[in-house]
Amino acid sequence: MQGFAAQVGAKVVNGSRLFDLRTVRDINYSFEDIQPYYTLTDLGLTVTQRVTHSWDVVGRGSWQALNYPEVTLPDGNVAPNRIDHSQQLGGGVGYRLGETMRVGLDVNYVQRRSALTSLRDYNGVRLGISVTYGLPQ
Repeated sequence: MQGFAAQVGAKVVNGSRLFDLRTVRDINYSFEDIQPYYTLTDLGLTVTQRVTHSWDVVGRGSWQALNYPEVTLPDGNVAPNRIDHSQQLGGGVGYRLGETMRVGLDVNYVQRRSALTSLRDYNGVRLGISVTYGLPQ
């Protein structure tokens, strides 16, 4: 596997709105025995809008490409190169407890499409609770 690995992020504050753009390129392990790894390219944007000092709303979207390389199998057959795609779209609401802690409720829709077979396709909704803490904002 060749290429570079990187994780780059940029945040921009515009009044009470925060734009968080990120991109990742890395090698990840796969659950598949035949193609045990893939190159992930991920691009995402999160927008956080402060509603009051304590409350905020969040919107997010991301796109991923999972590039599985061509692999020659022990029997001489070849598992061809393929690229699967995934998208996520979601949002949430958050509440700040003091200056350093935030509790959030998030809902995300996730969809994945495989170039190999529709048996690997999926979509669904994920619900989650997050707790973040750190320096005052």
